[in-house]
Amino acid sequence: MVLDNDLLDKWLLVQFGADAAFCRELIEEIQDLRDELDAAEGRVDDLRRKENEALAAENEVLSAKIDTLNANLAEMLASVRHQAETIDAAVHGIVVACQNAENA
Repeated sequence: MVLDNDLLDKWLLVQFGADAAFCRELIEEIQDLRDELDAAEGRVDDLRRKENEALAAENEVLSAKIDTLNANLAEMLASVRHQAETIDAAVHGIVVACQNAENA
């Protein structure tokens, strides 16, 4: 907020008389503090944005790792299924061979 300094000084003099200069200093200090607060809020916003960007990048890395793990698990599952089918076929062959041996 920008104030007309001459108008403010006249108003302060009318309102506060001898304390007008002190009031003027307080108003200037308040304005400085507001400026500092605005700057601090800007820095906080920048930090939040940077943190969000870092988290998004980390999420992408983790997502890629999860995708890799899922692909590895799918390969392992396919391998286990193939091994189970091979074992099942071998057991069936043994059963048939035993039955044939009994019948012979």
